[in-house]
Amino acid sequence: VLRRRNPAQHLLLTNICITLGRLGFICGPQAGKVFGDFAQVWCEVMVNARLDFEKITAFTGLISMIKANPQACMTCVPQLAAAVCSIYPPPPPMRAGFQEILGSYKQSLGADWPTVYSQMPDEVKRALAEMYNITG
Repeated sequence: VLRRRNPAQHLLLTNICITLGRLGFICGPQAGKVFGDFAQVWCEVMVNARLDFEKITAFTGLISMIKANPQACMTCVPQLAAAVCSIYPPPPPMRAGFQEILGSYKQSLGADWPTVYSQMPDEVKRALAEMYNITG
């Protein structure tokens, strides 16, 4: 279902992503092992999910999965940044986790960071700078 994203199934996709995030919250290391297989789709779906308790819980799971498998989002950093910035304002503990993750991706990408950063929409760049002090 995640790979064949049908716009008519948006609510189903959102619920699947929230469930996957909950799994990450409960068993981050195990879920993190396979998170790279669907990380980009997860981020693209969750960026548009309404900001509520379910989304916060799912993103707490995201943090756990990425900490368990930092390579999971290496190929979809722009989508990850957009998803992270869709939580405004982030709860303080979550903000610290996002700061750590985004900073580590910027550092890991090194000289490639400006190219990756240039792929992000302007509103994501502004949010990254404002909330996480991350710039190009």
